[in-house]
Amino acid sequence: MKSAVKNKKGLTLVELIAASAISVIIMAAACTMLYVGSKSARKGAAAFVNHGSAYTFETQLRNSLFEARDAAVYTSADSLPEPGDDNDIVEVYFDSEKVLWVKRKSKGGAHDSAIADDGIKEFKLEKKTVKDSSGSIISSVKPAVSYTITAKSDTDTLDFSGGITLNNVKDSAAFSLPDSTVIENTDTSTYFVMTVPKKE
Repeated sequence: MKSAVKNKKGLTLVELIAASAISVIIMAAACTMLYVGSKSARKGAAAFVNHGSAYTFETQLRNSLFEARDAAVYTSADSLPEPGDDNDIVEVYFDSEKVLWVKRKSKGGAHDSAIADDGIKEFKLEKKTVKDSSGSIISSVKPAVSYTITAKSDTDTLDFSGGITLNNVKDSAAFSLPDSTVIENTDTSTYFVMTVPKKE
């Protein structure tokens, strides 16, 4: 009896080339997906950090505004007010590296403290006052300040908005803050300054 011999034929050159080409296409697609995914993850992580920066700054801004007796905008570091015997000064500004600084200064530097953050793109302030029928500000009604803080982002705009009444301001008509102010991280010559009670 003759035993059946099976035909054990290998792959042809054409089949090997085709298999290699398919493998290369699959690997290229996988690498592309991995690259896009990691890039997206990096952007998401950066957005998360900047979102936290905006939240931190909002907390600092609200705390200072809550104490503020007055607030003003200056366009030169040379004209900034100095702390007094019964008041501290809080300065908010961007430096040349687009880092936002919040500095509290006391007379003699006893309570000098600073917070720096590079996750903020800009912040906007608007003064809210109550006026009478003739258009004059009613001094006895406390002013309010609304704000919008925009965090850095490559894709989405991350905004924090809010407002606060300045109960420590004695005369709304003498409140120095302009009606509207926008300070961007490219603006290194504008300072937002608050006068607050001296820290004990």
